[in-house]
Amino acid sequence: MAEESKKHIGRIFHVDDNKLILEDVAENLADDDIYKVVLTARSVREALSYIPARLKELDVNFALLDGELPDGSGAEVAEAIRKSELGIIVASLSGKLRLPTWGDINIDKTDGPEGYLTALDETLRPNNQS
Repeated sequence: MAEESKKHIGRIFHVDDNKLILEDVAENLADDDIYKVVLTARSVREALSYIPARLKELDVNFALLDGELPDGSGAEVAEAIRKSELGIIVASLSGKLRLPTWGDINIDKTDGPEGYLTALDETLRPNNQS
């Protein structure tokens, strides 16, 4: 799995307690040559267990983090990722009227997978070119 993901520009760690959202994003990226969800977690505790070893092993460079999780906040995961000094770009996801400000980029969950991809393109693609 780690070798396969090396060809992708965006190797994504997606954290969300909603299994359907995790599946929907992964499905939308299944045939994508640029982005791939390489690791998922459904809680802060699970996410923290992957930092830093598993993220480094999978060469993750982008984290898509839900703001509200059953056992805490995506902000806690973002803080741990930053402390790991792996250079991972953090995106906060929120369905609230006011987006959180703890992400390198902040995405409205209501934009759905297409909105996530737009944010990925704007952030990861060099000079925003195809």
